[in-house]
Amino acid sequence: DNKGRILWIDSVFEDVSERRKLEEQLAQAQKMEAIGTLAGGVAHDFNNILTAIIGYGNLLKPRIKPPNPASGYVDDILAADARRREIIAEVEELRRQRNDSSKQIGQWMGSLKKLEADRARAEGATAEALTTQLNSLQFNVDTAKDETRQLGERIAALEEELRTVEATLAERMLWVPNLPHPSVPDG
Repeated sequence: DNKGRILWIDSVFEDVSERRKLEEQLAQAQKMEAIGTLAGGVAHDFNNILTAIIGYGNLLKPRIKPPNPASGYVDDILAADARRREIIAEVEELRRQRNDSSKQIGQWMGSLKKLEADRARAEGATAEALTTQLNSLQFNVDTAKDETRQLGERIAALEEELRTVEATLAERMLWVPNLPHPSVPDG
């Protein structure tokens, strides 16, 4: 009024809790992707080292035969390598599936933001229709995130199994008794 007193206050509130939740989930997915990339790089480097070990195992196989006790170690090394290869193939397939899911989630997140903006501008029946679409899309995002999380858990379990197999390989290479060098001729 003319005396400087406040007679009323207009304000607008917007609930951004869902948006913040989605942003946090996206940030978490990006962190997991970065960790997966780092782990993949480490696994690749370790795989290069194991390739040499397996190569020596393949060279030794025809030279060390039973009753030499080392023949069992060579067999163990080669069997562990076969399992390692199976695990790596499965991890790569699961990572591909997770990447596909992450891309889909990203597309849905863009659609969610657009629908939220459209709903904020709409009125009446249009807003209700957009809300229905928004809820359906949110359900799809949540389902895909759950599937992606499950894929991540399976990848983690396989990577743990892979570390165990790789440790077994390394242990077998370190403890093979009386192992001749591959360059030593037979006889």
